[in-house]
Amino acid sequence: MNISEITRRTSLNHTTTSAHLKKLCELGIVEEKRFGRIRIFRFMKEDPRGWAIQTLFESFKKGSKA
Repeated sequence: MNISEITRRTSLNHTTTSAHLKKLCELGIVEEKRFGRIRIFRFMKEDPRGWAIQTLFESFKKGSKA
C-alpha cells in the first residue's frame, strides 16, 4: 500500500504514519519500494516477527466474531 492508503485505514496523520513506517522498515518488518516519488510499503509476513504480528491480529479478529 502507499502511505496515503495506510494513513486512511489507520486514521493516523501522515507524520505519525511515516514515523511508524520508518521504524518498521528499520526493524525489517516492513519493506519500502520507491517508484519515483511514490513509496509502496509491504508487510514482511516471511519475517518471524511479521508472522507473529499477523497471527496476533488474526486472533483478535476471530475473538471479535464470537
